[in-house]
Amino acid sequence: MARLAQGDLINLSGSRSRLAISYDASAARVITAAIARYGDRKARGDWHTAYVASPAGDPVDRGGRTSHERAFMQAMYYDARIYRHGDPYYLYNDEGDRYENPNPRRTHALRVKWGRVTVRGRECMVRVYPVGEASLYAEQRYG
Repeated sequence: MARLAQGDLINLSGSRSRLAISYDASAARVITAAIARYGDRKARGDWHTAYVASPAGDPVDRGGRTSHERAFMQAMYYDARIYRHGDPYYLYNDEGDRYENPNPRRTHALRVKWGRVTVRGRECMVRVYPVGEASLYAEQRYG
């Protein structure tokens, strides 16, 4: 599988906010650190913690996140190492059946938990798993 440069992103023109795009480099650094943490046998399974600072008065949505927290989350999921779909999203076989076209550059699945608000910003805890890990677990467990 080809290695991706830090910050290599899937281009979905017109579908992302400018705020999310401004977080791309930071999100790529966090994902790179989480992948490195997973590769360290002693730290495997640990969460990588980052902080997302939102300006005072940034409105909170029904899910309890500010616009900056949502934008950071979107930037993490749009990283090519995480993003699930390729372009185009669906392909058609010779019989005309539609099937999903996964992103061949995807290497990891992302899990995110939001923590408490500190003076540095809101805690964003990130853990990654190699894409095939869940499938391997299911095959070993259920045959």
